[in-house]
Amino acid sequence: FNSVISNSDGNRWGCTKWPLVGMLDSEGVSPDAIVEDDMSGNVNGSLHRVGKVRPADQHIHWVDDIMEIDGFNMDLSDWHFGSDMARFVLDTPSKVNWALIGCVDINNDVTKCQVTLCIIVPPHIEAILIKEQQREGCLSIKLIKHVLEREGVLTASLQKHIEAFLVVT
Repeated sequence: FNSVISNSDGNRWGCTKWPLVGMLDSEGVSPDAIVEDDMSGNVNGSLHRVGKVRPADQHIHWVDDIMEIDGFNMDLSDWHFGSDMARFVLDTPSKVNWALIGCVDINNDVTKCQVTLCIIVPPHIEAILIKEQQREGCLSIKLIKHVLEREGVLTASLQKHIEAFLVVT
């Protein structure tokens, strides 16, 4: 949406795109729990299955907002970004969950594809990762793999995807 925002002459109030989004693989993330609104107002999570991509609303809109604080008006107007059609729910929030998520943005000029390995960790693992990040100065996929192995929470399926990402990067 950078071109929309940078070329806005003040008359544009929003923009919507419909990239294709889906889970290519997952563990601990329910594909049936992904919520999709088919624009008729019906919410139907059963439309999503692992290995399939579906249209998902991505939008920006301008919000005029002025807040009065102690007699002073503060201009809080800004572009807001949103997507309500690519949500998911964790099966077990207390353990490491992950999803391999694909997104394909199709427009008239070029098609862009991105694959993301989303690793969701419980608070005790997050605390360890924060300490390791502070010690190392960064949080690399190698460091995440090392911590998950050391803590005994790295599953074989997650390790397979991490190894694939290490080859690519």
